[in-house]
This record gives sequence, C-alpha cells and structure tokens, in this order.
Amino acid sequence: MVEYSCKKCNYRTTYKSHYERHCLSKKHIKNNNYQDKLSYYKCYQCKYKTTRKDCYENHIKKHINNYNTNKNISFEEFKNFQFEMMERLDEKDQKIIELVNKSNTTNITNNNQTVYNYIVNNIKPTTNIHSELEKPLTDEEIQYITANPALDGVYFFINNRFLKDRSNDEKILVCCDVARNKYYYFGKDDKWHLDMKLKYFFKQVYNKLSNIYIKPIEFNTSEYDKKKFLDKVQKQVDGYNGLNKTLKDKPIKLLHKINKDTIIIK
Repeated sequence: MVEYSCKKCNYRTTYKSHYERHCLSKKHIKNNNYQDKLSYYKCYQCKYKTTRKDCYENHIKKHINNYNTNKNISFEEFKNFQFEMMERLDEKDQKIIELVNKSNTTNITNNNQTVYNYIVNNIKPTTNIHSELEKPLTDEEIQYITANPALDGVYFFINNRFLKDRSNDEKILVCCDVARNKYYYFGKDDKWHLDMKLKYFFKQVYNKLSNIYIKPIEFNTSEYDKKKFLDKVQKQVDGYNGLNKTLKDKPIKLLHKINKDTIIIK
C-alpha cells in the first residue's frame, strides 16, 4: 500500500485523491509559501485578485475602458483571455502534483524495500514465533493472565515469550512503520513475513490463551457454595470477553504497547 505524505503539514494518507486535494488546500499553500491560484479570480494585467466572480468581472471592465483606443477588444474577449490564463496555471499545478506523487511513490517503495532488506540481511534469529507458541503455558503465565486485566495479561505473555531480553539479531517480531502498524514476524519456515496490524500473530496468540478460559468448571459442593461458584464462572466469562476485545475487536491499545519494544529504524 502506497502512502502519500507532506512533511511540512504533517499530513499522511493512502488515498491519492486526498493527497492532491491537500496539495491545493490553504494550509498546504501557506506552509509552502504558495499562492492559491484556484481559490481566486486573478487579473493577469495587474495584481488584482478576488474570490468573487462579480467583482472580478467589474475589474476587467475597468481594463476594457482603458483600451478605448482599440475598439476591437470586447469584454467577452478579454474575459476569455483571463480564463484561458487561469486554465493554463491549473494545468501547471496538476503537472506539479503528478511529479510530487511520482517522487513520493518511488521514495516510499525504495524505503520499504530498504527496511525489508535490512531485516532479512541483519536479523537472523535462532527461533521463531511458532516454536515459542508451541511451548506449554507456564504456571506464572496462567496466574498473571487470570489475575490481571486482559490487556496487561496478554502483553505480559507476548513480552515474556517474544520480546523480552532479545538482542537485535535475535528479534522474531519487528515493527518497521509505527504509523501504519507494519510488522514482520519470523516464521517456522525461517523466513520473514509481513503482518499488517499483527492480525495473523494476534490470532495465534488468541488460540493459545483462549484455552485458559474455555475449561469447564465443575460444581463441587465441598469446595464451593453457589455464590462463589457463580463468581468464578463470571470471572472466566469476563476473562474470555477481555481476550476477545484485546486481540480481536480493539487491538490498537496492545499495538501501542508492543511497537515501542519492536520498532526498528534503518
């Protein structure tokens, strides 16, 4: 996916049409010291400009009156000349936008390729996310996950297995673009794989951790009274719902916690 950006305005979008519209906005023109040629009716005989068409036509009439020595120049002819000049400038603006877009697309493509090449050539871990996921859950992990809010519990599991105490050349999960949540994970095929917003990775983590909450709870009269039993069932349901929200429905908070530990800048 191509991203169009304007550094001076701190503007980013993945839509070309939105970027073109931004290039012609007042904010962009002001930040780049441009003159807004599309918002004004401009006179090319003097420096007059206005946003009102009626004022513009009245101004042109004054020029026509000054040409009283040349009776062949009509108001319509002079006005058409003005509009023709405006159209030429519009075409010039469009060419500038096309050149900027072409330059940005090339730079973005080259930058993405550079980051990917850096990861492939410099980060060669001895393990992968699938090997780490296959390891059974420890008592410490289960205890922490069930005793804390879902966001904290999931982050603890991910940090403990995939991020903590890993040197740069042993990373198995890296982020190369925080704004777009662009990640790569190292798989069991010993290759790096693109995973936007960590959708694949979060799905695998969800499948692993959901086993904590789907175990049946048997009612034992010697261990529980009804209230304690129902409280334990409710806690299990809340934990399962929290897991869904953290990893599936609204993963943005988890991504924010993870990106600081996985960011890589080439």
